[in-house]
Amino acid sequence: MRRSCLLLLALTGCATSFPPYVPADCTETTALFAARDVLVEPDHDCFAWLDETHGRVARSGTASAAIWTRRTQSQTAVMASAVHTLAAGVLAPANTDIAEALRDPSGEVGTARIRLVAEDGIDSEVRTSPMFLLYNPAVPAEANANGFRDVLPVHDFYLAIVDGQQLEDHPILGLPAPLTDTPPTLYDPAMATATEPTFAAAVPGELVLVLGYAAGVHQSQPAMCASVGRVLDDGEALEAIAALATAGDEEGGIAYDAEVEMIIEGAAAGGMSGGGIFDRDGRLIGVLVRASEAPDLPQYIRAVRMVYIVKQLHDVFDALPAEQQAAVERYLEPLEEAVNR
Repeated sequence: MRRSCLLLLALTGCATSFPPYVPADCTETTALFAARDVLVEPDHDCFAWLDETHGRVARSGTASAAIWTRRTQSQTAVMASAVHTLAAGVLAPANTDIAEALRDPSGEVGTARIRLVAEDGIDSEVRTSPMFLLYNPAVPAEANANGFRDVLPVHDFYLAIVDGQQLEDHPILGLPAPLTDTPPTLYDPAMATATEPTFAAAVPGELVLVLGYAAGVHQSQPAMCASVGRVLDDGEALEAIAALATAGDEEGGIAYDAEVEMIIEGAAAGGMSGGGIFDRDGRLIGVLVRASEAPDLPQYIRAVRMVYIVKQLHDVFDALPAEQQAAVERYLEPLEEAVNR
């Protein structure tokens, strides 16, 4: 999400200071609801879908991230999020081009940023896990300005590695140790991050689960929120963009890129950027990056397709010298297998 939209929270009722909304079931699109309200009701129609997926969504600073896979030689996990959730200067100085990069994460300095779902499967972990940058696409200088406000979906994703380290929650977190070959403590009851396939293509017309940490009244206390949305086909996506343009919504000025993104009729709010989009089988299909705000239209979410992210990762990996490939591949899923299935 581009803005911190407390108004959206008021309308959808996800924040704890507003009357709660809980959908009757997950057989159609819903408004935004607090994940916890369903997770404490095992008999709820939405429980199984939410229980299987929500542990793979993490707080990332004041935004969100999604764990993609643990099918790696190193036992560490690969997470995906949105570039615009990073602070300016992390990838390159503001107003300069950011080069595409696939790094050996073991040589990166970790950033204490990630809070996974705790072992109880409901609340956030009280300790913070580090992330080690792995991959980012190229970002032009004009998009690397004004806090990435104008970055397009094609440039708005990155991958990082999360290991088993957890830092105690003090006012000032220390630097994590170098990357370790240890798995993060992850609530993943269906072992979806360890079982092939760990991601999937979006299917037009299908219902999907949107998950992320919406900013609450206090930024230090975001809540995991969810909604059920519907993936638009290409024709519907173009119609949605045209309607948003007519309504004067910012998203109406951004052309739909069918290879890169999907557009979902669904609900989201500020802070959910970088969160995950999951299909009915609980597979990760996208990363949330933007959403519309036109008051007289349905809300539309833009998410970068996981199949596009994996293809970009595969292409840059193939271009690396063999020595660099050997250093990086132990932190990745088998890429040929992932791309060709």
